[in-house]
Amino acid sequence: MTIQDRVQQRLNELGKKPKPTSIEAGLNETFIRDYLTGRTSKISVENLEKLALALETSFEWLRTGVDPTGAIPPQTGEVVSLMQRMNAERRRKYLEIGRVLSDEESDDEAGG
Repeated sequence: MTIQDRVQQRLNELGKKPKPTSIEAGLNETFIRDYLTGRTSKISVENLEKLALALETSFEWLRTGVDPTGAIPPQTGEVVSLMQRMNAERRRKYLEIGRVLSDEESDDEAGG
């Protein structure tokens, strides 16, 4: 997953739009749009830090995808809520799907 992917993910999770989020971060109003579309391909450490604040995440997670604090991803609460509404059989299937997706992501990161 790239920085662009993580920016888009956080926008989606927070229900935010690129233009107001760029402004909130103190950046040019087209900054996020230009970055997501590839019009701007590089981002400075300073701007990434501003963006992380506006996206309510850590700089390190935005940069690398790893949160050094070991914080639980923001989607965890939703996952737990979904599982609580499922019967035992559906929870088992849900976990199987999650494991398959996790294995696929690990393979992708390893270059396989």
